Amino acid sequence: MDYIGRFENLNADFGTICNKIGIETPDLPHKTKGDGADYRDAYDQANRDLISTIYQEEIKLFDYAFD
Repeated sequence: MDYIGRFENLNADFGTICNKIGIETPDLPHKTKGDGADYRDAYDQANRDLISTIYQEEIKLFDYAFD
């Protein structure tokens, strides 16, 4: 694997992947949008701890945080 795209940059990163493999980049419609609320507010401390444990490697790799 030589490229990892981020969901939060889906359109741009998908375009990069399409270019790398030599295909035209199709439109990716945004059909379901959130209400704009901060996703971190949906997690209590127990869930944050669980997710932090399960996805520890990805959180570090992408520099994610709950704060």
